[in-house]
Parts: sequence; structure tokens; C-alpha cells
Amino acid sequence: MACPRCGTVLDGRFCHACGFDAQAPVYVCPRCGGGFTGYACPFCGLPLGSVAYFPAPAEGTGLRAVGSVVWSMALLLFLILLAAELVTLAYTVGLVIDGSMAGGPWPIDLYILIPFPFGFSYDAPAAVFLVYYLFLIAAIVAGYVYYAFKDGRLTLKTFVRPIAELGPRLESRSGFLTTGQVFLAVLLFQGIYLLALELAGFVPEVPTFSGPIPDWYPYYALTNASVYEEIVTRWMFIGLPLFLGAALLVRSEAAFATTRGKNPTPMWRHLIGGTITRDSSPTLIVLSAILVVLSSAIFGLAHVPSWGWWKFLPTFVAGIALGYLFLRCGLLAAILFHFATDYLAAMAFLTEASLGAQILLALLILVLMALGILFFAWYFVYAAKLVTHFASVWRGKPLPVIAATPPTLLASPSYAPAPPPPTLPAYGSGFAAFACPRCNWREARYSDGRFTCLRCGQVT
Repeated sequence: MACPRCGTVLDGRFCHACGFDAQAPVYVCPRCGGGFTGYACPFCGLPLGSVAYFPAPAEGTGLRAVGSVVWSMALLLFLILLAAELVTLAYTVGLVIDGSMAGGPWPIDLYILIPFPFGFSYDAPAAVFLVYYLFLIAAIVAGYVYYAFKDGRLTLKTFVRPIAELGPRLESRSGFLTTGQVFLAVLLFQGIYLLALELAGFVPEVPTFSGPIPDWYPYYALTNASVYEEIVTRWMFIGLPLFLGAALLVRSEAAFATTRGKNPTPMWRHLIGGTITRDSSPTLIVLSAILVVLSSAIFGLAHVPSWGWWKFLPTFVAGIALGYLFLRCGLLAAILFHFATDYLAAMAFLTEASLGAQILLALLILVLMALGILFFAWYFVYAAKLVTHFASVWRGKPLPVIAATPPTLLASPSYAPAPPPPTLPAYGSGFAAFACPRCNWREARYSDGRFTCLRCGQVT
């Protein structure tokens, strides 16, 4: 067996050339993780038997850890819900296609909001109806696929962040996570609102149909609402005006982007959303805020003729959430949110014959509402942070200036005298402890008044 230090063939435990102990125990440094066999770690200098320093947890770390656990549970349940609704959609596609192909009518509602719905119901041929329905399915599935490819890795990284990092979780740019947080906050608000109506003795109105409808039609109507309502509301009242505004402000937007060292956002991207951040120009941010409130009011009023005035407030709040998603993540995120909300009703329709399935669905909704407390509170804090940020930036608040003290100049000597040599004990006069100044090794060879480290060769 050769000595791992100098390569000399070993006759026993110790190397006769360098003195290396081939059977010395190997220790693992608790600070840097390096392996060593001496009295101190040669990599970081931590002595044998010492404990690595771990800083005390910051104030509030425990609460942030609890919040991270709640966040993880809530978003995991939301992703499970999205998967379950996608399976439900795949099942109901067969019901709609088989039922509609068995016989008409095949109505396609075409309307705009001014602010109440204005339009007509087009009795389309079976082939046109089928193509239109497949377009709706493609738009919903596109939301799943797009954010899975675009934000899948970011979503996973956000889940595995350190448990004390609640803020980065809540402010993640992942489309899936942002949609889930907004969905849970709005779900809690709607639950509280319906509970308040129940306690007040008010019985909400629900839409009714003038005649019999096929069994497959509610599933088609829920799918249609998830896509068509986003087109005639978010796209028409936020995306299109932003596109026109950016076209009118093209020069000022280009100048603003140049001052920030960035390229201006292409105008066409405003049509699909996901273009407004806190670093956007003040003009676009103010315009976006006005458009979100306006489109939310129109969205709420559009539901009044069918549902009654009690429906205005919850749909207005949902419109604010959908507008925020359109600005932050894009049109597909708004469609995904709308689909996740509406297709809860489809799951209820499919499980109405099973009491156990109905109880499980109700428990899932109650748990999601309870977990939504975190996000409901967070978005109030987040809105206050945004207002403070914009107020500070747009007012041009100057940064505090700290007066610098003049440096004290010291006269440097013309030469630096060498330190006196250390006084070493005479050979054989007594015990002298050795520690290599380079690697902190304790074994050395003594010759001519000097120590030679047996590990690194440093002469002392």
C-alpha cells in the first residue's frame, strides 16, 4: 500500500518518509463538509471538535414558515383541482359531441357588452357548432399547455424554496401559481358574500331557461363562458385599448424604455396581455388601472339581466381579479381562472347522483376557502405596497444623502521595517507546539532551527 501523501510504500501504520498516519480517523468538517485527519480542517481552519456557527433565525421566521406550509397546501390543492377539472372536461367533451350530433338545436350566442349583453343567438349548422366548440376546448387546453411549458420549472422551484421564504412564493411570476392565488382569494370572498346573503335571509336568483334544454348543454355553456366572456370583456376592454394606447404613445414609450435601458414592448403583445409590470411607464399603468375597473364594472353589469343585482358585486370583484391576471400573466391565465371557477359547477352536475362525491367536493371547496384567507389578506398588503411604490417613484422622491466625512490621511513611512524573527527554543530544551501557518497541520520535521510541515511543505 502506498502512502497517499508522498507515495512511499508503507511498511506499517506510519510512513517512514513523511510520518503520515495511514490509519488515522477521517473527520468531516461541520462548517464546510471537507474531510481531514488532523487537528483542524485544512480547508476552512475549523479546529477538531468545534461546532459550526449557525446564525439565529430572523424575527418572524416561524410565522413565515407556517405561511409557507399553508401556501404549499393551498397551491397543491389548486393544481389538483385544475387536473380534476381537465379530466372532467375531457369526459364532458364526449357528452357534448355525442349529444349535439344526435340532434339540434346548435345555438351559438354572439354578443357584445354595452354594458348589458347585446346580440343574438345564431342557430348554426352542426358542423359549424362542432368547430366552434372545439375552438373553445383548444383555448382552454392551450392555457394548461402554455403555462406548463413556460412556467413549469419556475413553479417547481417556487415549491422547493426554503420554508422561511414566504414572500418570494407569494410574488412568484408563475402563471399557474398566480392564477391559483387569485382564484383562492376570490373564492373566499364569494363564499363570505353568499354566507352574508344567507344570513340576511336573501334568496339569490338563478338563470332559468324558457324551454327544455338537452343534458349536454350546461357543459357547453360553461365552456363557452370561460372563453367567450374573456374575449368580449378582458380582450375587448383591456387588451384592445392598451394596444391602441401604445400605438398613440409609441414615441414616449420608446423614450421611457430607453431611459430604463430596455427595449420597448411590442404593441401587438398588449392584445394578449401579460405586458404590464411595476416598471412600466406611468401612463400605461394608470390606463391599465382605469381599464381594469371599467371592464370589471361592465362584467358585473352583464350578469345582472340573468342573475339579478345581487350578482353584480361578486362578478365585479372577479372582474378585478381577471383583469389583474390579464395584465400580469396574459389572456390564457384569465381563461384558466374562469374555467376553474365555472367548471366547479360541471363537477357538481356530474356528481349530483352520488352523495359521497358531493360531500368530497363540498369539503374540497371549504378547505380551499379556508386556505384562501392567506391570499385574501396578502393581496390587500400587496395592493398597499404597489400604491406606496408608485407614489414614491412617480413623485421622484430623492434618496437620502449621507454626508461623507473627510478621510484622515496618515503619513506613510518611507520604508517598512521587517518584523523581528520569532524566538524559537533550542533543540532539546523543551516541548514546542507546532501549527502550520498555511494549513494548520500539527505534524512537522525539525531541521536546522526550522519546521517543515509534513502536509504542505511550508517551512517555518
